Amino acid sequence: MRALSAVILVSAVLPLGCDAPLLVAPPAAKPAAIIFPNAWVRADLPFVPAGINDAGAIVGSINNTAVYYLNGTLTTLPPPPFRVIVAAAVLVPPPVFHPAYKAVAIANSGHIVGSDGSALLWTSLTQTPQVLMYGGVTVSPAAINDADMIVGTAGGQAFRWTPTHGFQILPGPPEYQPVATVVNDAGYVGGYAEPIVGDGQELLVRWDPSGTVSWHNRLSPVLPENRPAGINAAGDLLATSGDTTYIWTVTGATTVVPGVPSLTRTEGWSALGRIIGHTIAGNNHPWTLLKGGLDFLPQPSPADEADIPVGVNRCGTIVATRVNNDAQLDSGYVWRHALFCDQGPIVAAQRSAP
Repeated sequence: MRALSAVILVSAVLPLGCDAPLLVAPPAAKPAAIIFPNAWVRADLPFVPAGINDAGAIVGSINNTAVYYLNGTLTTLPPPPFRVIVAAAVLVPPPVFHPAYKAVAIANSGHIVGSDGSALLWTSLTQTPQVLMYGGVTVSPAAINDADMIVGTAGGQAFRWTPTHGFQILPGPPEYQPVATVVNDAGYVGGYAEPIVGDGQELLVRWDPSGTVSWHNRLSPVLPENRPAGINAAGDLLATSGDTTYIWTVTGATTVVPGVPSLTRTEGWSALGRIIGHTIAGNNHPWTLLKGGLDFLPQPSPADEADIPVGVNRCGTIVATRVNNDAQLDSGYVWRHALFCDQGPIVAAQRSAP
């Protein structure tokens, strides 16, 4: 049910993180968090989040710069090296200016993928990222696994990249253009495909570790979208097709997930099965569902135009971007349950304030 309007101000807290080295940076502000009667805590983030890993490390961007956030410390990631941009045939401006670059996802290993028109791979918070270019075309990475397999699109084509084999273009269904968006540690890749001609309905797409493609038609006639919100360790995909949320397993079976609001878009799926998303029937309210229990996540009053969840980790910590007056704001939210991690109770002494 929706949270009531009564609030209690407390100190913000986040799950305990890893011991990765950090760049020297001034501590981020420690905003107040708000506990609502449904026991969800919301705190502000001073940047636009893009993803979170199971250690609670969050990546994103602010002022066209990639950042990393853990236990209240905001760290600017090193920019990519200056280089000649082949597609534009111009020299990147001199060192007084860095072109825009952002972080888009973080693996549980702590490695980060980002983008500046090429794919960027940070394996350290203090070292210049590896630049991954493909034939001078724009590369848009979307996800990374613990083996550093990166997936996304390159020049409009779905790809996977590995340290061993480099870029590999992934095939799509006939007469469809595929987009790769999620990957698991076993090498299964998920995405969607749009018709090359016309504005027809999307297909849900999966590639197995060998690169073989399979696809699934939408379940609902409402809205054309049919996109994965997440992929689990087995390679099963969670997706929303209009007003129906379902799991498409690697065996080809389809299971409808009950309890999801309608109309809605799902945006994430944790390793323990927590689903996140937001309604689209006029109010754009963020929500989360675990084992049939639905919670609408607390928003500010008055509410933003849209708070879009973009990541959830094993503990159930959720991050979201903010949109107001049709503008993407340079800030976001983090929500966590006040008393429990999805893995079990949270010990108060282990919490770290942002």
